[in-house]
Amino acid sequence: MRFSAQATLFLTGIVVGAVALAGLSLLLAGARRTSRRGSAARRRLRQSRRETAAVSQDRDDLIGQRDTARARPRHGGKWHAAQ
Repeated sequence: MRFSAQATLFLTGIVVGAVALAGLSLLLAGARRTSRRGSAARRRLRQSRRETAAVSQDRDDLIGQRDTARARPRHGGKWHAAQ
């Protein structure tokens, strides 16, 4: 069975279109995966920054408490060097 030139061109177009569609879907799937990975990394970074801020605040509070305790006289009003 022999196809005309127009039928061959039509079938070639279908095959090329199918291959292009498959390539495009792979490209978009990769972009979605990269996007999800990037948003997960940004979420972890925000969480890490919140934790760092909380730890820094705790550290600053402890330093303030230490400095206040060092400034207070001990043992009946006598000043002692920090140990």
